[in-house]
Amino acid sequence: MKDIIAQIVKSVVKSVEGAETGQEVQVDCWIDTGNYALNKIISGFYKKGFPVGRVVDIFGDPSTGKSLLIYHVLASVQKMGGIAILDDTEDAYMKEFGEKIGIDNSDLIRLSSLTVEEHFEKIFLGYKDSKGKERKSIIDVILKDAPACPIVVALDSLALLSTRHEQEVKFERPDMIKAKQIRAGLRMASSIMKNGNILHIISNHVIAKMGVLYGPKTTTPGGSGVPFQASVRLELSKGGKIKENEDKVVGIECKAYTTKNKVSSPFKNTILNIYFDKGVDSYSGLLDALVEDGVIKRGNAGYHSFGEETFRTGQFKEFFDSHPAIIEK
Repeated sequence: MKDIIAQIVKSVVKSVEGAETGQEVQVDCWIDTGNYALNKIISGFYKKGFPVGRVVDIFGDPSTGKSLLIYHVLASVQKMGGIAILDDTEDAYMKEFGEKIGIDNSDLIRLSSLTVEEHFEKIFLGYKDSKGKERKSIIDVILKDAPACPIVVALDSLALLSTRHEQEVKFERPDMIKAKQIRAGLRMASSIMKNGNILHIISNHVIAKMGVLYGPKTTTPGGSGVPFQASVRLELSKGGKIKENEDKVVGIECKAYTTKNKVSSPFKNTILNIYFDKGVDSYSGLLDALVEDGVIKRGNAGYHSFGEETFRTGQFKEFFDSHPAIIEK
C-alpha cells in the first residue's frame, strides 16, 4: 500500500503545477539588524537577522528605537548590494543621522504616503497617476533590471496612514475600512514579496484598550492584518537611561521581545543599548547571550572565560573582535 501511495504522490507532484512533497520552507536571505543578540533572538543565529520574503512587525511605545532599528536594516541591505525603500509617513527621517547609521542617502528611495492604498500601489501593485495614466510600481521597475536583488521596504509608521475613504468623507463619519485595506494590501503583496526577495518591515505604535480587566491592556492600531501576516513580531519597551559622567544622558536601554516568530523560537528577549549620536550598540546583550549559550563562562569579580583565556567585562568588545571562533562555536 505504501508503494501505491508513493506512486500517487509522485504522479500528483509531476502533473500539478506548484505541488511538491513536504519540505521545510527555507529562508535563503537574511538582513542584519545591526545587533548580534537581536539577530539571535529573531533568526536563531548571531549573523543573520530579519528574514527576506516575509513581513516583520516592530511595535512599541514612543522613543523605543523603532525607526532607528529600521534605519540600521536599511543600511544593512545597502551594504550587501541591495535596495532600501523607506515610506516615511511621519516625515521624520534625518539625512545626517541616516548617514551616521550607515545609509547611503543617494541610493535611498524615500516616499511619504498619505494612505494605505498609496503605500501598496506605489511600492508593490502599480497605480494611476494624476492624469489617469497607468504607472508601474517601484518593485516592478527594480525587478525588471535586478530580479535577484534583495530589497527592504520599510513603512514607518502604519499608525499615521489614512485611507482614500477617510480623505473623502473627512469628519462626516468615522472611517471603518483601514484594517480591511491593510489586510487586502498585504494579501496582494505577499506573492510579490516571496518571488522578489523583499523584506517588508512595518513599524507601529501601541494604544491602550479601554475597559480591559483581563489579558493585554494594549494593542496596535490598524487591525489584525499585520499581526496575522507577520512572520516576526518584535515588541520594544523602555528600559533605563544610559548616562555619561553620572548626569549627562547619552542613550537609553531598550528591551526587545519576540512576541511571534515563524522562523525561530518565539518569546525571546534581549537588551539593546541605543545611543543618541550613533544608534544601536552592536554588542549590547551579546555577552549575556553567549553565556546563556554556554560559549562563554561567567566568573567572579567581573571576569569571564572562553576556553583557557579570560577577560574582564570591560574588555569584552576587544576580546570578541579578536576571537572569531566565538561566533563559529
